[in-house]
Amino acid sequence: MSHSPSPENARRVYPQQSPPSIPPASTSDTLWSAALPRGFRGGSTPPEHLEGQRRSATSCTGAAPLRYTPVRRCHPHRESFLAALVFGAASISPVSNAPAKIAHVLTAITRAVSPALAQCELTFVERQPVDLAKAQQQHTAYERLLAKLGIHVHSMAAEPELPDSMFVEDPAIVLDELAVILPLGTKSRQPEAESLAKALAPFRKLAYIAAPAAIEGGDVLRIDRTLYVGQTTRTNAEGVRQLAAILGPHNYRVVPVPVTGCLHLKSAVTYLGGNTLLANRLWFDNAPFANFQWIEVDPTEPHAANALAIADTVIFPASFPKTRARIEAAGFLVTPLDISELQKAESGLTCSSLIFTT
Repeated sequence: MSHSPSPENARRVYPQQSPPSIPPASTSDTLWSAALPRGFRGGSTPPEHLEGQRRSATSCTGAAPLRYTPVRRCHPHRESFLAALVFGAASISPVSNAPAKIAHVLTAITRAVSPALAQCELTFVERQPVDLAKAQQQHTAYERLLAKLGIHVHSMAAEPELPDSMFVEDPAIVLDELAVILPLGTKSRQPEAESLAKALAPFRKLAYIAAPAAIEGGDVLRIDRTLYVGQTTRTNAEGVRQLAAILGPHNYRVVPVPVTGCLHLKSAVTYLGGNTLLANRLWFDNAPFANFQWIEVDPTEPHAANALAIADTVIFPASFPKTRARIEAAGFLVTPLDISELQKAESGLTCSSLIFTT
């Protein structure tokens, strides 16, 4: 196995042997890993601010080149596996630039694009021909960008029989205390949850929402200890009720939000940090968000409300330049990413990963 530090070699194939404490994985499961650059403060992000916490641009000043570190899935114990995840990463003390003891490391679970992507479920967009090779390249670029931001990316093998399975955000919600496995709102997607639960089990205690509930992670927008849950064609009232019952003992608040114009709540609104929402306010009930500041999408780009905020970087679709200009004008650092082929599958940026602290 090569140990070249170049980004091209950042994608690693696990050995076939898996430790007993880690769920077995296909040999095509991979893990992208990058050491955090000097000056990057993502490792010190508090768990309750994981989603969308903004940092000033100066926190990355003078960053050293990234060092990609292979993380092999062959450790004899789970503790060793987790130790390997944090190897090479460093948080920075708020007082000085000296490396501090690691508090938290961000891990992302992704899944490779299914060869059946062209048969995906569609609700609010017209079906178009999908260039599979281009879609795979764009998803790889997404994983590579997460790794450059210091996130350890565990990429699961593709599911040939499950067209929508790359959208790993939908079958689960991952919080600091537990992960909640969800019954998806379309029958064709429900088998996606089993393998994702196995991938999450080494990191979190699992809880399950059961039928007749339906709920998808794309409808769940977490801001601190409040989870705003879209009421959509994919998430019903029983799903919201069961989620609230599971999370109540952990001091989370669950707030239902009626959604009318799009697939999921996070198709219409995402959190950028700094008490600021990016939104198409025509597609959902704004009342639960009365205390937030707003950046409204450009009227000519109604689907531009889904962004992924990691530390001081907002990852944003390259296909929406007018809305990007609005985000930058508000003082956010934006990194554009081409996901044009994936958007044909009704994809945003948040739906292709589960990001959590380890």
